[in-house]
Amino acid sequence: MGANEFDDPRIAGVYDVFDSDRGDLDLYLAIVAELGASSVLDLGCGTGTLAIMLAGSGCDVAGVDPAGAMLDVARGKPGADRVRWIHGDALAVPAELSVDVVTLTGNAAQAIVDDADWRRTLEAVHPCTRATAASFRNGASSYSQSATIPAHFLLSSAPRPLGY
Repeated sequence: MGANEFDDPRIAGVYDVFDSDRGDLDLYLAIVAELGASSVLDLGCGTGTLAIMLAGSGCDVAGVDPAGAMLDVARGKPGADRVRWIHGDALAVPAELSVDVVTLTGNAAQAIVDDADWRRTLEAVHPCTRATAASFRNGASSYSQSATIPAHFLLSSAPRPLGY
């Protein structure tokens, strides 16, 4: 976990003000509902907006973020007590954690810039999950993609049986 600007409590404290249009989160709520998922890992959860929404909808949720200051903000929000907060990146996900879906929303995906880091991230969450959903936002434009297939399909060029 390297230091970054989001570890600054001054930035974390105002992050939601400057990133207040979270209409993209409706997609994740819909995917989770469509999959019938009851447990979610929100990777790069930041200030916990989606994690808390998912927990409020009845899901068991773990939120993971490498910025401790962002997690401090998340822990202070109403409903935060229903989320398991983990300080770290994908490699910090406990081996015993088992979830139906992993989400990686907003700008969190843009922090993974290297192909090797993407592979490590996907390999780290693969053992604990059935499906992934990812969104990439860049300024005014948005690109969203979801996969309702087992995460191991994202890691392999050779087709494998579904075997959830």
